[in-house]
Amino acid sequence: MGLIIDSTIVMVDHYSYYRDRKAFSGILGAMLTTIGSLVIIFWMPEALRNELFDFSWIVIINLVVAILVAYVYVPALTEKFAYRGRLQGKPKHLKMMMVWNKVYGVYIRIATHKVWRWILLALFAGLFAWALILFIESLKTNRYEPEKEEMQLHIRGQMPLGGTAFQLNEKVQEVEAFLSQYDEIRRFETSINGRGAYINVWFKPEALETSFPYMLENQVIGKLISIGGADWSTYGVNPRGFSNSLNLQYRSNSIEIAGYDYDQLYRYAEDIEKYLSSRGRVTDIIIEIPGSRDQEDEFYMEYDHEKLVMDSVRVQDIYRTLSSMLYTRDMDRRKTNRQSNIRLTPLQNDSLDLWQLNNSFIKLGNRDVRLSDFMNIEQRKAKNCIPRENQEYRLRVAFNVLGSWTYTDKLMKETRATFNAKFPVGFRCVDNSYRWNQEEGQQYWLLGLVVVIIFFICTILFESLYQALIVILLIPFSLIGTFLTYHWSKVEFGTGGFAAMVLLCGLTVNAGIYLLNEYNHNGRHYRRAWNHKITPILLTVLSTICGLIPFLTDGPEERFWFSFAVGSISGLLFSVLVLALAMPMFLRKPRRANRRKHLVQ
Repeated sequence: MGLIIDSTIVMVDHYSYYRDRKAFSGILGAMLTTIGSLVIIFWMPEALRNELFDFSWIVIINLVVAILVAYVYVPALTEKFAYRGRLQGKPKHLKMMMVWNKVYGVYIRIATHKVWRWILLALFAGLFAWALILFIESLKTNRYEPEKEEMQLHIRGQMPLGGTAFQLNEKVQEVEAFLSQYDEIRRFETSINGRGAYINVWFKPEALETSFPYMLENQVIGKLISIGGADWSTYGVNPRGFSNSLNLQYRSNSIEIAGYDYDQLYRYAEDIEKYLSSRGRVTDIIIEIPGSRDQEDEFYMEYDHEKLVMDSVRVQDIYRTLSSMLYTRDMDRRKTNRQSNIRLTPLQNDSLDLWQLNNSFIKLGNRDVRLSDFMNIEQRKAKNCIPRENQEYRLRVAFNVLGSWTYTDKLMKETRATFNAKFPVGFRCVDNSYRWNQEEGQQYWLLGLVVVIIFFICTILFESLYQALIVILLIPFSLIGTFLTYHWSKVEFGTGGFAAMVLLCGLTVNAGIYLLNEYNHNGRHYRRAWNHKITPILLTVLSTICGLIPFLTDGPEERFWFSFAVGSISGLLFSVLVLALAMPMFLRKPRRANRRKHLVQ
C-alpha cells in the first residue's frame, strides 16, 4: 500500500498544477528502478529467495498496475473533482516559505561553488566512510539474543510399534507418582497423543537458584531406565539431555533433497544415507519427512535378490505366508440379536515377534525356510505422510556429526555437491541454511547489479549519463543513515538488513528522479523544482514508512522483518536529508539564456 500510492501522489500534485502528464516519465522511471531492485531477489540464495518470492511478485505486479492508474485514471479523477494545485494562488505559510527559500538559496550557491562543492563532497565521503566502518564493526557484535526462558524439564515417552496409548498411560502414571514426591516442583503437565506422551515440569523460583533441576533430571533418568517397554528422552535442563532410543534422539544436521518422483527420491535418500554411513564421524542417520517427524514405525524387509534367485524363492510366496500368519481379516457382519463384527485373527498373531521371525522356519510350498537367510528386517519410520510442495516431494536425511562445525559444514557441502552432480534433471539437494552470508560475495555483486539496472534506466529517462550518475551517487549517501542506525540500535543486520539495502537502492533514488525530472522541465532551476516536488516527495516517503511500521510491532523476535523495517525506515528518512544537501553539489548552474527563456514562458 505504501509503495503503490507513490505514483498517485506525484501525479495528483503535478496534474493539478500543470494540467499535463509530463510527470509520467519520472513516475515510470521511479517505478522501474523499484521493480529493478526487486528483480534481483530471484538470484538470491534459496532460503532468502523463498522468503521474498511472493512478496516480490505482489509488489512488482501492483507497481505495474499503479503506473497505469497514475497515467489514465488519476488525471481523469482530478478533472472530475476540479482539484486545483496547492501552489496556485497565495500559498499558506508564505513567510515561512520565503525564509526557507532565502536560506536554502544561500546553501545552493555554496554547494555549487567550485571550491566549496569539493569540500562538501569530501565531507559526505568522509561521513560515508566513517558510517561504513562503524557498521562493519557492529556486524561482529550485533546478534539477536532471545529472552532467556524459564528452565523446564521436558520428558518424552513413546511406545514401540504395536503399543497403545493405554499402555503408555500406565507407564506415565509411574513417572507422575515419582515427580509428585518433590516439593520443589511447582507443577507438571502431561499430554498423551497416540503412542507419544509429553510431561513438562516447572520448578519453584527458589529451586531454580539451586542445583535441584539437574539433580531431578538425573533421578528421572534413573526412573525412566527402570520402566521398560517404551522409549524415553529428556531435555531442557542438561544441554546434552538423555535418550534411550534412536527414534527420539535429536539430530543437529540434515540434508534435504527434492524431486518429482517419490520412489526415486527415496532411493536417492538411501544412497545419501549409505554415503554418510561410510564416514566414521557420522552417527544416528535417519530418513524423515520435513515437518512430519512423529510418524509411526514399520518393519522394512531388505531382500538379497541373489540368494532368492539361487534358492528359487519368490517374494510373493513370502508375503503370502506372512500374511496368513499376521494379517487380521474382518469377516462379513452377522445378524444375531445384536449386530456384531466377526474378525478372523491367526493364532501366531500374538506370539510371533521379530526374534522368532528372524530365527524360526516357515513353510513355503513344500519346504521350510528361514527368512533371515534371504532378507534383513529392520525397524524404520513409516512414510504415512507424503507431502508435496511446488510439485516436488521432499525428504530429509538427518544425522549427527562427531566433529567441529568447520568439519560438519565441509562434509555437508561436499555431500550436496557430490549428489547434485549425480542427480538427473528434476532432483536436487536443497540448502535451507539461513546464514545471510551463505554464498560468499553473492550479495555484494547483486547490489552492484541493482546499481547497474538503475543507472541504465536513468540514462534512458534523462538522456544523460551525468544525471544518471547523480541519481546513482544518492544511493551510498542515503545508506549512511542505515549504517548508523544498525550501529547505534544494536539491531542484528542479517538477511533482513541486506533485503532492506536492496529495496533502498530502488526507493532512495525515486525522490531524486522526481526532482530531476521537474528540474529538466522548468528550465533547470533547482530551487523552483524543489518547491514544486518536496511535498509529494515527503508524502511518498511517509506513505512507504507507514507501510513498514507494522513490521516493527512484532519486535526483534521476527528477526528478518524487524531488521528489514529498521533498515528501510532509517534509509528513507536519511534520503530526504541527502536530497536536500547532496543533490545541489552535483548540479550545474543554469545558463542565463535558459533562465530568461523560462521567465518569459
